Amino acid sequence: MRFHSLAIIIALLSICASVKAEQLRVDHVVIAVHNLEHAVTSYRKMGFTIKPGRFHKNGLFNSHIKFADKTGLELMAVTMEPTDSISNAYSEFLQAGEGGAYIAFSGIKIQAMQTKLHKHNIKHETIRSRLWDYVVFPEESGIDHIFFIENHKSHIEEEWVYRHDNAVTAIKNIWIEGGPNLDKLLLLFGAYPCTNISTPDGLQGTVYRIENQEIIVVPPKKQNVRSRFLGVGLEKKHVTLKEYYPGKHGIFVEFNSNVHCNQTIHNKANAANMKSRAAD
Repeated sequence: MRFHSLAIIIALLSICASVKAEQLRVDHVVIAVHNLEHAVTSYRKMGFTIKPGRFHKNGLFNSHIKFADKTGLELMAVTMEPTDSISNAYSEFLQAGEGGAYIAFSGIKIQAMQTKLHKHNIKHETIRSRLWDYVVFPEESGIDHIFFIENHKSHIEEEWVYRHDNAVTAIKNIWIEGGPNLDKLLLLFGAYPCTNISTPDGLQGTVYRIENQEIIVVPPKKQNVRSRFLGVGLEKKHVTLKEYYPGKHGIFVEFNSNVHCNQTIHNKANAANMKSRAAD
């Protein structure tokens, strides 16, 4: 079971660099699937509008589900023999089954991120391109299932992309396998631990608050196996009834999940800790 001592975690905040929690946010999550067409059909039946993606020369093929808060789900399949490290990583991941391959965070400048990662001796690699920059982490880090992204150019979607028959408008929370290195990373970039809970699929985890979202960190189900994100909680406009879709291509999908952290209390506590860390 994973029940952190919140007192210990909060004490760790005093050694973390000062980054506003409101900056860090979930950008999108990537769900690796064996058959993209089948996955698109499955999510369309749940009421999602699917934006077609494209074929990548390394063998990957994707589709997108985008929400009004500029977050989203990405469905990713390997359609031919992998030709680079990225497509090979997806291929190896799928050997253990479909599921949550990556969580992408945004909201922090890559340069500022690099400075803090270097300062705290966290191994990472920066990948730069014309449209965006990434920060990724090595396999042995225990945090190789997350990455940070900074877009160089904003993209305006057509309105139909955000209109879903199920009325989903945002990612509210995610639950993700992790250990001490993930805890350290979240604290370093301003996430704030507020409580311990049971996830809808019965796992015990610690809730971290970031911006208007929550990250629920649970222990890995299997040792010596690459960690995954396990579930996503989505917000539906003007609808309060909860709905559950367990095991949808390897992840648990929940509509109208609970908010576990009191935002007012979080803001006051975070502000107090920001003052204590201002000199770092």
